[in-house]
Amino acid sequence: MRTEAETPAQQLALLKQAADAVEEILLAGTTTASQSTQRSLAAAFEEVSRARFLRLGSTLRIVLEELKRLQTAPERFSGSRLAFFLDRAWLLARTSRRALETDDQALQARLTAGPANCPVNQMNLALLGVMKRHVPGAFSAFEFRLRLIEALEVDGARLEPGTPMLYSLVFPARAGAEVPPEAFLTLQQKQGFRPTDLLQHKQIVLENAALSTAAPWRIALGPESKLNLAAELDDWSAWVDWSPRAWLQKLKAHRPDPLELAVELNDEVLLRDWRLTTPFEISEQPGRGPEQVATLAACGMHWTLRVDAAESHLLQAIETAQAGAEGGPALFAMAHVELGRAVLTPLSLLDARPAYITISEKQIDKAALVKALNKP
Repeated sequence: MRTEAETPAQQLALLKQAADAVEEILLAGTTTASQSTQRSLAAAFEEVSRARFLRLGSTLRIVLEELKRLQTAPERFSGSRLAFFLDRAWLLARTSRRALETDDQALQARLTAGPANCPVNQMNLALLGVMKRHVPGAFSAFEFRLRLIEALEVDGARLEPGTPMLYSLVFPARAGAEVPPEAFLTLQQKQGFRPTDLLQHKQIVLENAALSTAAPWRIALGPESKLNLAAELDDWSAWVDWSPRAWLQKLKAHRPDPLELAVELNDEVLLRDWRLTTPFEISEQPGRGPEQVATLAACGMHWTLRVDAAESHLLQAIETAQAGAEGGPALFAMAHVELGRAVLTPLSLLDARPAYITISEKQIDKAALVKALNKP
């Protein structure tokens, strides 16, 4: 049964509020946008997210992040990125209103959120790599890239061993908190485990979890979910099946969508014979810094390899692996195409077992973490 906040009239009002907030930013300009304008945008973000317009909500969140960068870290601000997400937010809000007004349920499903979740009694997984994103004073996000070890039936579909799975965690980061992002991985979750448990190179057994009913297969945990660790895996490379030819065919078959991001058409790649052809250098691209960029050769082509300049441990791990030359570990990374260039985001180095190079092994100051969490 619908609540009052879920009625079509209420939803139409929320979508109008979101579009009006975006138009207000455009009319005022970023340099003169008032605090009240940004508060209107923040309120719109909270309301549309609560109403389950998740795609619009995530877009408005990025707009707010970009406006915050302009004020606190202008060297990281990108005018083109802000313009893209403002345009995307306005288009999502207006098109969602039209879909509601015309009762176009297929369009509503496409615009509002991802696929539904289906309960799963048990799934056995292996962690191949971790993507980390940290925005100082805003949040720290971790995306665990897993593989299914045993076949699974989900909503009438059979998922074979080796199917990629995603599990994400986002931790709010208070302004001025002087703790590394990895510190949040030591916090115990409601299900009784710590995210660092996932890094133990063992089989991960999830019980009473949920899984999206369409790719990308995203895992969601609830209060009744449980996580246990089983035996360590022997052959990790068996769980990575990537073909450069299949990836190129996927890119050729793709038809662009005005609402999609370049990174949404990504693929997990395994580069066994790779080498750096140019050293890491600070990127001079506006809005991309501070970032280290290098060129990498693999599979008969050149790739752009990006690493956050603050991730010195990640740079060192890649350069050390490169020094090992032939016969060294394979590079497991996420690849996408941006402005005609193949771009890599490293996830791990895969040898006898994965080295989770995105996660720093520096000692965590637990007292500083507690202080940061309790800071008003």
